[in-house]
Parts: sequence; structure tokens; C-alpha cells
Amino acid sequence: MLDSRQPFLLWNILTDDWFKGENIPGSRRVPPDKVGQGVRSTNLPWNSEIVVYCRGRKCPQSRMAAEKLTKVGYENVGLAVEKAHCNGLIRTGGAGTL
Repeated sequence: MLDSRQPFLLWNILTDDWFKGENIPGSRRVPPDKVGQGVRSTNLPWNSEIVVYCRGRKCPQSRMAAEKLTKVGYENVGLAVEKAHCNGLIRTGGAGTL
């Protein structure tokens, strides 16, 4: 999936209850209610490479977000089960919320 030469989107998908205003540099906050149909309405290309992360291994949000994205038709979805897995991955994106 992820080609190290190609840009990808890194999304923090924590719920409002867990989000404390921190993003990995270069990542974007995409709340769970915007994943799936909400993201689809933004005209993001279906072949966009997207990596989702949440707060750690016990947090189910990233896995659920990856499943939602795949279900609505996104073809290149990755999962980082811990923030530490994102180190060295950051190549594109921008701070903010979708």
C-alpha cells in the first residue's frame, strides 16, 4: 500500500472526549463522525493513501475508521495502532481538522 516515495494523509481520528488538541506534526484531525460518508463528500480521490491513528493499541477508533473508509470505497487505507508507529512516516498533510 504505502509507497515511501508517494505522499499520504495521516489522520488522528480520536473522539472529542479523547482529543486534547495534539496532533502528530503533519497529521490532520478527522473526528470519527467525519470518517466514511463525511470524508466521501469532500471529493477526496478514491486512491488517496490514508493512514489513521488514535491513542494506542487498546483504542478501537483507528481500526473502525479504517474499516469505514474501506467500506465506502477508499482503496489505500493503513492503520497505525500506536502514535510511535507514525514516527518517520510523516511526509505530507497539514495541521487542522477536516
